[in-house]
Amino acid sequence: MKRLLAFGLLLVAGCSDKEEVARVPDDAYRYFLVSSLTENFVVRTSDPAVLQVADSLLALPAESRNMLVIGPIDRGDEGYNRPWNWHFKTNQWTFAEVAIELCDGMPSYVHQHLDEWLDTVGSYCPWSSRLEKELLPGEPLP
Repeated sequence: MKRLLAFGLLLVAGCSDKEEVARVPDDAYRYFLVSSLTENFVVRTSDPAVLQVADSLLALPAESRNMLVIGPIDRGDEGYNRPWNWHFKTNQWTFAEVAIELCDGMPSYVHQHLDEWLDTVGSYCPWSSRLEKELLPGEPLP
């Protein structure tokens, strides 16, 4: 309950009347910014194995982070993956070195063809995706 109250106060304190700034919630999950060429998206997880890989990747120089994000997606931005109308299912995605071409695509393409992506492809694995950084609690989302 204290976390929820603190999060609510953080949102109110950090927002102006004209513009609401989405912020990374302070909860049990860790959030990561992922780049895919010219577009970004955000993933979240509390899975210890995935967090261990994420930490290992972030310890490397950016050009050496050679693993892509892969996993099932679902409708909605969940409050953290704006401006997209989709998100990776929490604790169901992971990192991989390679993936089949069928699940590759830009975040905007998935956004524009979400029904097809969910009904036919089922999983998302943008080949160009690279872990950029961890988003800290209270940090504005990109």
